[in-house]
Amino acid sequence: MIAHLITRLSMGGAQQIALNVANKSLDLDEKGLFITGLSNEKSDAPNNYLLEDVNRSLKLEIIEELSDRISLKNDLIALFKIYKILKKNKPKLLHVHSSKTGVLGRLACFFLKTKVVFHVHGWSYSSSNNFKGKVYFLIEWILYFFTDHFIFVCKQDRLDFEKSGKFKNLERKSSVIYPGAEFIDLESIDKTNLEIRQALSIDPNEIVIGNIARLDYQKDPKKFINIAKEIISKSDKNYKFVLIGSGSLENQVKKMVEDFSMQKHFIFTGYIENAEPYFSIFDAFLITSKYEGLPVTAIKAISCKSLIFGFEVNGMKDLNNIFTTVFLTKTRNTENMADLIIEKFENINSLKFFLEKNSQKARQEFYIDNMYNKIFNTYKNLFKL
Repeated sequence: MIAHLITRLSMGGAQQIALNVANKSLDLDEKGLFITGLSNEKSDAPNNYLLEDVNRSLKLEIIEELSDRISLKNDLIALFKIYKILKKNKPKLLHVHSSKTGVLGRLACFFLKTKVVFHVHGWSYSSSNNFKGKVYFLIEWILYFFTDHFIFVCKQDRLDFEKSGKFKNLERKSSVIYPGAEFIDLESIDKTNLEIRQALSIDPNEIVIGNIARLDYQKDPKKFINIAKEIISKSDKNYKFVLIGSGSLENQVKKMVEDFSMQKHFIFTGYIENAEPYFSIFDAFLITSKYEGLPVTAIKAISCKSLIFGFEVNGMKDLNNIFTTVFLTKTRNTENMADLIIEKFENINSLKFFLEKNSQKARQEFYIDNMYNKIFNTYKNLFKL
């Protein structure tokens, strides 16, 4: 049996990867275990929709005390329950995702002498040099010695961790495996684009800049709003900004749009269960995350011939090195990002060849089966599965 553990099954790339890998791992072992908590965002109901996609052949265990918020009482209860579940089911290995379960899962495995793989979807401490960030890193430094193998979703995450902790053997006990995705059929993109634009009352000639993400602290949608404000004030082109998703900051960012009198430029769709077709409408995909692993949404947007804009957070650096249509600014300066976006759309014709080329590259190099094969080869090589 292979067990999988993640804090919650909310909307997000890490959650989707964890679920996909867990479902697919049944090809290696007919028995599987999936352990998760419950979302505690305001958008609880839609954020737990992924539970419906858990393969019925997987044994599902839900720990109500397991959440992304720190609570000594609930975290100790969750640790005890994880320990009991693992002791009862005796998996060959535990594959853990996310920072919270990365800590609790590895502690439980240490007491049980169970092999553990920690899948790093970006470091939460990387966005801050304050006391909390230093505590997070200290915890990770200690747990390095409790971890059998690390899977990093980008090279920059491994490089930063190695430099910060001076780990001599990190390369030996880790892999960099880029997230994989399934893609919209290329032949249907133009048709889907027109249909969705019509449904959202977006003119075919409007430049659509958007994102599909949780509206929360990490994703920083407030920065997205401020960049849009700067673009609107500086450019005479017709821009439409589309945010697909929900979360704890949803009401605040909607209020910002109202305060800036930008309602005619913005569309908030809320949570959409199947958002895949919406990648077809984006001329540009703007990622404003404070920290990020390697965003699957960016890969999907590239496959649909979108420009990608973001800041120099870890996974975005990898994408910038791989694709010629991923553009980053070194600082989180709103004006610099707005100027960069305006400049690229002033010269969009010179980029069309590269958009086509990168679409094909994304579909070939980041296809989901490539990710599965690398992860399962890691299982086999390390644990003789």
